Amino acid sequence: MITLALDIGGTKFSLAVFDGERMLERESHATDPSILDRIAGIIHAWKPRYTFDRCGIGFGGPVDFERQRVVLSTHVAGWNDFDFPHHIEKLIGVLPVLDNDANAGALGEALYGAGRGYRPLFYMTLSTGIGGGIITHGDVVYRGADS
Repeated sequence: MITLALDIGGTKFSLAVFDGERMLERESHATDPSILDRIAGIIHAWKPRYTFDRCGIGFGGPVDFERQRVVLSTHVAGWNDFDFPHHIEKLIGVLPVLDNDANAGALGEALYGAGRGYRPLFYMTLSTGIGGGIITHGDVVYRGADS
């Protein structure tokens, strides 16, 4: 199963391709106004080699998980209430799942990393911003009052 992963942060963004747990490709660039064109270029370069079965996006800012939208972006202009998953779906033919990057990191550590077997699990990210994600049990992300 081929997975496309996107991590959109305040200073850089990364894309990676995985076959199961094995990373096949990875590319990172500065987050700037050309981000959508740069993402499209990377995906188009990879498409001849891969058919994406699924996609996940971690976004460094507030995300409405239920509506699958970026709520507010301080680092990408024009992304307030942005339907980023459908933008990516047009490029790869698969609808991605979008979550806050700290929640995505918490889930990744809980299922594949140092947090395997530990619940509850608290994950903290310190980068351009500060965030945290909580896995209460199994693979359940605690979302709080407003996602």
